[in-house]
Amino acid sequence: MIDKKNKLDKAFEEKSVEELVSAPAEALQGVSEGDGEKLKRSFGIETIRDMAECEWYRKALAVKRKAQGE
Repeated sequence: MIDKKNKLDKAFEEKSVEELVSAPAEALQGVSEGDGEKLKRSFGIETIRDMAECEWYRKALAVKRKAQGE
């Protein structure tokens, strides 16, 4: 279970995780509509699923984990 209050825009807090993966990137707290448009234009990211599956995100996370000794 995830703590939705610290991760999502208020309008999406009551959605199920199954619904959230198809929600727009802007459903994540701190991602504005403008940010969402930039993500779409630059990386083809439209949904939370797209963001989680993003090749560049995964590569960056792997580098971070390696640097932290994870």
